[in-house]
Amino acid sequence: MADISKLEQQANLLMNNVSGWEQNVLTRIGKRIKKYGKLSLADVKSINNIATVKQDMDAITKELAKVTGYNISQIEQMYADLLTEQHLANQPLYDYRGKKFVPFAENRELQAIARAYAKTTGETMINLAKTSMLRTRNAKGRFVNMQKGYVEILDRAVMQVTSGATDFHTAMRESIIQLGGGGVQVEYASGVSRRLDTVVRQNLLWGAKQASIEYNELVGEELGCDGYEVDAHSSPRPSHMFVQGKQYCIGKSRTINGVKFIGFEETDPTSPDGKSASQALGEYGCLHYKTPILCGISEPRFSKEQLTQIEADNQKQYKVGNLEGNKYFFSQKMRALESAIREQKDIKAVAQASGDKALVKRCNERIKAYKDKYTEITDATGLYPETKRMSVPRKPKT
Repeated sequence: MADISKLEQQANLLMNNVSGWEQNVLTRIGKRIKKYGKLSLADVKSINNIATVKQDMDAITKELAKVTGYNISQIEQMYADLLTEQHLANQPLYDYRGKKFVPFAENRELQAIARAYAKTTGETMINLAKTSMLRTRNAKGRFVNMQKGYVEILDRAVMQVTSGATDFHTAMRESIIQLGGGGVQVEYASGVSRRLDTVVRQNLLWGAKQASIEYNELVGEELGCDGYEVDAHSSPRPSHMFVQGKQYCIGKSRTINGVKFIGFEETDPTSPDGKSASQALGEYGCLHYKTPILCGISEPRFSKEQLTQIEADNQKQYKVGNLEGNKYFFSQKMRALESAIREQKDIKAVAQASGDKALVKRCNERIKAYKDKYTEITDATGLYPETKRMSVPRKPKT
């Protein structure tokens, strides 16, 4: 079975590289705002914002290309580690079938799978890094092309100087909050925008899962496997709890050696919304993995007692402040708090660079409040604190 926690830790590290680049972008814009606030009226009027932004955008895009290149260099090893682990877990099946087990390090076919999905994921990351897809919030809170948003923010700074704003920082504060609060986002053809760092992380995890699926199908065919076993983990999506630790057969449901196996592609009667295991695992963001088995022969990796304990743990209710729910419920609250903390850190980066000390103080207060609530949740539920998801390195690895 895949070590999901290890995979997520690796994805978080690469996500943080993009977050570090984003902080550098926001800091650069903040420094420009600060410079404008200190210039004389005559000097401000002589500034060509479009030329200034184009110069900065060249540096910004070059830095993103470096970060993306570094991340891509790590993906193949990340996928290779995953397939190595899964392949070792299947060695008993090779022994049972009397087939030669070729370790991943010597198995060109499996290495090709890791390379192919690393290449696909890498190409996706390169596309995400294209400035035509990147968006920032402008002063009015709308997501616009990153270069256009940058120009609008500086235009507003010029306007505040030329209008003789008595408190430049206060006048610019809402623009800074909009800019930092939105961060750098990716806009899809559908018009939906998502944070670049989050999208990078999701694509890494999804690519890893697709590589695992192809590997399992290859090994399953090679060994004549006739079913799959789904892993079980803590805090699954409630609608996916029905697949936890189950063994399914390929094709139609049937009884083998006295054990009833539900077809992997058929509706599972225990599904709360009438789905098959295949449909559940195929949903974007699902972290359940499957491994090939010989139905009626392969021993389940989880005992009934273990699955009962995992389910009881997942169903257990916790109370934190005025909120009550199970671990999955609170894990989603943690994800929201992690996003809120990163958002405040982004606003703080612009505020700090622009010299708005009052806004920096406000951001620090909110970050502390969010972290306190986060700690309260982890202490009460025992959920693992994902500190990497809320940290923002100032210097990304390149």
